[in-house]
Amino acid sequence: MRTDIRPRFLFVIFVSATLLQVPRYALAQVDSAAGAKGIAAALQPFVDNHSLAGAVTLVANGEKLLSLEAIGFADVAAGKPMRSDALFWIASQSKPMTATALMMLVDEGKVNLDDPVTKFLPEFNDQWLAVERDSDHVLLKRPKHRVTVRHVLSHTSGMAFKSAMEQPTLDLLRLRDAVRSYAMMPLQFEPGTQYQYSNAGINTAGRIIEVVSGMPYEAFMEQRLFEPLGMKDTTFWPNAMQLARLAKSYKPNAEKSDLEETTITQLKYPLDDRKRQPMPAGGLFSTASDVGRFCQMILS
Repeated sequence: MRTDIRPRFLFVIFVSATLLQVPRYALAQVDSAAGAKGIAAALQPFVDNHSLAGAVTLVANGEKLLSLEAIGFADVAAGKPMRSDALFWIASQSKPMTATALMMLVDEGKVNLDDPVTKFLPEFNDQWLAVERDSDHVLLKRPKHRVTVRHVLSHTSGMAFKSAMEQPTLDLLRLRDAVRSYAMMPLQFEPGTQYQYSNAGINTAGRIIEVVSGMPYEAFMEQRLFEPLGMKDTTFWPNAMQLARLAKSYKPNAEKSDLEETTITQLKYPLDDRKRQPMPAGGLFSTASDVGRFCQMILS
């Protein structure tokens, strides 16, 4: 007799048009399909008091979708209601997708998590560690340990968040050039000894995907992850039809009494311009349904 002992997990995806955190108590624990239907209602007060412009929520387990709801507005000034297929800049939710793509290469035996990054990117061979710094000087020494693939995936590499070359937005440098700029910067701590959130580390992981696979990073993501999962709205360059579904971004006004429209300051406009570069650490646009497909793959 075969007994199914797989855990029965649920996940909740909450994609918002507002750059403002909604208190966690608004998203109560969901343990049933009936409970999943109450999330939009729990968020309505935040829309009513102008703390939240709009959102799309999705609840699913590994087998099925339990709830997909839209609330509030995709465009407040125009009174345009949020749709369940609204497109969002998913920012750092790009990171787990990049990490999953690299782990495919680990599964295939082409990369080992404890491989030094220099095995794939020799530009990191001459990296230094900043020991002391003040306004005028930086004392450097060689790190005791090389940065590994595991370090860049786990934000323990010692790399800074970004390089000084990534200005005025984060999507202007080709991936190989951005990663070369990281190799030129001294590490901020010995690899593996601390945690520091780092776009540079995840972007480096994306460059490793390119080198090992022999494919552009964005092509690998499309062919190996997005297309097989049916993630048809996940892209670095939303097209005209997708841009028509893009939820506008909002932030609190100066008085904290209302919301005001804002742009995505980390990205260059227009968003469909192919001169913009794919950013593994935070460049993707997607929908709740597409992100749900990705999460169901992880659960399964």
